[in-house]
Amino acid sequence: MRSVPVVLALLCASGFAARAEPPRLDEPTLRANEAYDNRNYPEALRLYRRAAENGADPQAEIRLGMMYSQGLGVAPDGAEAIRWFRKAADQGSAQGQFNLAISYRSGDGVERDYGEALRWFYAAAQQGYAPAEFNLGFMYQSGEGTARNAPEAARWYRAAADHGLAPAQAALGNQYLVGAGVPKDHAEALAWFRKAADQGNAAAQYAVGSAYGSGDSVKRDYAEALRWLTLAAEQNFAPAQFAVGDFYDRGFGVARDPARAREWMDKAAAGGDDRAKKWLAAHAAASPAPAKTAAPAPAK
Repeated sequence: MRSVPVVLALLCASGFAARAEPPRLDEPTLRANEAYDNRNYPEALRLYRRAAENGADPQAEIRLGMMYSQGLGVAPDGAEAIRWFRKAADQGSAQGQFNLAISYRSGDGVERDYGEALRWFYAAAQQGYAPAEFNLGFMYQSGEGTARNAPEAARWYRAAADHGLAPAQAALGNQYLVGAGVPKDHAEALAWFRKAADQGNAAAQYAVGSAYGSGDSVKRDYAEALRWLTLAAEQNFAPAQFAVGDFYDRGFGVARDPARAREWMDKAAAGGDDRAKKWLAAHAAASPAPAKTAAPAPAK
């Protein structure tokens, strides 16, 4: 079984492509936080607005922006969300800067501008805000708003990885796996994949399982491979679902089980995995339809 490089796009967990929520602090916004938690959004909106307008509170400004963005207690208004995110960002709030960057990157409430997204991600990353560090690394990796720069991507992935961010640890593992911006080092790649996998990152669990399946930088162990691949597959990670189906089909680390193989192949195919679709098509062609039984002749 060959080791399969983790596709970088699959490492971008949606939680870190989403806007950041402010922390829950014991401050004038406490009553607003309580109203928000109780889903009393109109009251939360009123209290956040009071805190933001009276005290220029960045945390209240961020939450106001989130509520306008998501339409909680108010009609969705991207431009108003941007206004509040910008107020927080201009006060030096890393979360406000990050949310503003996400808005520029997605074009939500403002014209899409990768250059502005890069600028605001950088401002937040300079404060050690791990989600911004990760997104900055991805922009350098993909060439969004800047020239592709693999060493710079690896630098920011490492910064976020050192802060414990699982998607960044997985992305840094991928950099070492393929030698992008860092020397190719499969043992170092596996070490970073394992850190992310231990936090439940599905792409990293798939990478660890692939390493055990191929014996890449670790002793080949099909049972251990299947364990990690199953963890990823259970999170609906289609490449892992295909791999688990393949293990059951061929009896790697487990007794052959055609029924379970098909079950996992069906899931992988539903998730868009082309290999699973080909497997299903091939097995359908190899399994002729049962012969029709002739109807009994009528009694004379």
